Amino acid sequence: MKITVSAKEFQTFISAISNVFRGGASLKVHKEYIECITFSEDSASIMSCAKIHILNENEINLSVNEEYVINVPDLQKFSRLLDMNDEETFTFEIKGNYVYFKNSKVKGAKFILDDLPAQKIHKHVTSKWFSSFTPKFETELTKNQIKEILHLSSFADGSNKVYFYQDGPNLIAELNDRTIDNIDNVSIIVSDSGTGTIKDKVIIAVDSLSSLILTTPSIKFAVVEIGNKIKSMEAILFTLESNGVLIKYLFNSKVR
Repeated sequence: MKITVSAKEFQTFISAISNVFRGGASLKVHKEYIECITFSEDSASIMSCAKIHILNENEINLSVNEEYVINVPDLQKFSRLLDMNDEETFTFEIKGNYVYFKNSKVKGAKFILDDLPAQKIHKHVTSKWFSSFTPKFETELTKNQIKEILHLSSFADGSNKVYFYQDGPNLIAELNDRTIDNIDNVSIIVSDSGTGTIKDKVIIAVDSLSSLILTTPSIKFAVVEIGNKIKSMEAILFTLESNGVLIKYLFNSKVR
């Protein structure tokens, strides 16, 4: 099976997955796209769903509802091959338990695939599940605003938490730890144009924001509710869309 994708977008796709989990990934090849569900190292704080469009979909011998899974032990193998690729597209071939690559510069390269997935993904966590959430609050943040939050973590260096909440029409990012007395903290307005309501505050680890792949000028920020009727909590859904790549990140909130 030969697969052709945009070289630039495939690098974004690979980087997005690796930023969440570096221990390998299972890529699901469909007729029109490749998809990957990834959990963070703790299997809870971050979940991501990445999709990239396949350019030669007419040559993919799969039905619309069929998928072909490859377990890639080291995604950086793809990155190194991309470094040796000067073309706008990137073509690789899957044969048996290997990925093969060649172009005008590389006479031949191959790397082996794993028999087992690097992570156990819960069955209910699918691309449809990521698309099923109804935002309770949504706005757009620029990549510079994300970088500002990360930069200010050195000011509020006694904590690794950021609290997102509403103050009137504004979305506030507060770098603090409200469980600790006498701690340096800082709050900034990151949006004044959101729609909807955040019930409480959503708390995530500041350094987890570095998992976001910031290749577009802005990224969609939404507060969604996860769980069931008995127990539910708010979480943050970040969505990035760039040409043929769609990446969704779900950040689960800390309890306090």
